Amino acid sequence: MSNRKAACIIATLGLACHLALADPALEAEMRRIEAEIVLVQQEQQATFQSFHMTQEMRRAEQSTLDVPAVQGAAAMNLPPRNYEEMVRSEQDVRNRIGQYATDLKRLFARNTELEEQKRALRERLDALRQRPKD
Repeated sequence: MSNRKAACIIATLGLACHLALADPALEAEMRRIEAEIVLVQQEQQATFQSFHMTQEMRRAEQSTLDVPAVQGAAAMNLPPRNYEEMVRSEQDVRNRIGQYATDLKRLFARNTELEEQKRALRERLDALRQRPKD
C-alpha cells in the first residue's frame, strides 16, 4: 500500500472517529453556519461583479464627456447637432454618471455589510470549533 493511500485511510478514519464522537447538534450548527458563509460569499461575489460593471459603465459615460460633441461630429463627417440637443445629451450623460456614482456607493456599502456578516459567522464557527468536546 502506498504512503498516499495509507494517509487517506488514516485521515478518513480520523474524520469518522471525530464525527462519531462529536455532538450531532454542534455539527449541525457548524454545517448551517458554513452554508450561510457560502451564501454570503456568493452574494458578495455578485455584488463585486455588479460594482465593477457599474464602475466600467460610469467610466464609459465619463469618456463621452471628454470628447466635445462638435469634435465627435466632425470626426465622423456628421453635421453638427443643435445646441439644445447637445446640452440635453450632455445633461443625460451627467445624470447617468450621477446614478452610477449612487449605485457604486450602495454596492460598496452592501459589500461592507456582507463582509461584516461573514466575519461574524466565521467568529461564531471558530467559537464552536473551540468548544470542548464532552
